[in-house]
Amino acid sequence: MSYIETASATDIGCVRSVNQDRLYSNVGNINDITCGLFVVADGMGGLTDGHVAASVAINTIDAWWYDCLRSMLRNGAPEKHLMRNEFDTILRTINKHILRRNREGNIISGTTFSLLLIYNRQYYIAHCGDSRVYASQSEGLHKKQLRQLTEDHSWSAEQLRRNILSFEEIIANPHKNALTSCLGVFEHPRIYLSSGETHPLDIFILCSDGLYNMVSDKQLRKLTINQKNCKGLVDKCMQMALKQGANDNVSIIAVKMQA
Repeated sequence: MSYIETASATDIGCVRSVNQDRLYSNVGNINDITCGLFVVADGMGGLTDGHVAASVAINTIDAWWYDCLRSMLRNGAPEKHLMRNEFDTILRTINKHILRRNREGNIISGTTFSLLLIYNRQYYIAHCGDSRVYASQSEGLHKKQLRQLTEDHSWSAEQLRRNILSFEEIIANPHKNALTSCLGVFEHPRIYLSSGETHPLDIFILCSDGLYNMVSDKQLRKLTINQKNCKGLVDKCMQMALKQGANDNVSIIAVKMQA
């Protein structure tokens, strides 16, 4: 039976007055197989009630874990396309809950959402917004590579993907931080879904943009190689982000597969 090690942390950062990030980590045993569900939800800093949307997302996922997901997995892992449908449905359900909460409270709130499920040597990702999921995995005889498993739903990322603007042009643009998809703002948000295999000693990192805007992918890769456990990795990432100015809330979840 495999074992999942995990650690997490969130910090208000050096500039913000409120922490609008919300995290979720839940590890359990289903059919003698370790299962882990992890989420980073970053309430949109430009919206005064971003923490509301992030909290709605986390509360909905917690209920889904206990009321639906565990029962579904006890009956055997569904086919991948059925799992993808399930994730698409739950994210759209969260979106509806936030939209309804916004109408009832006459507020504006939205959140990014990055989910990682690990079960039976497989990982599944459901994502919306610009929080991220990374994986540090060995590739053949090569050293571990750090790969971003999610796709940023942001104006700047889409300009780069389409080769419309250069990085230098984007940096100077006032729209560089605008999101093109998130939960709670759009009636039909764009959702990114993917899956793959896990292996012993794989490391997954979920984080808000408050981390990766302060800690580069190169620095993050070096930290994943040098740290022996998840707590050490999380602590070092947080220290580096805060030392470098942390102009936003900083959140990170580290997950390591053990044999």
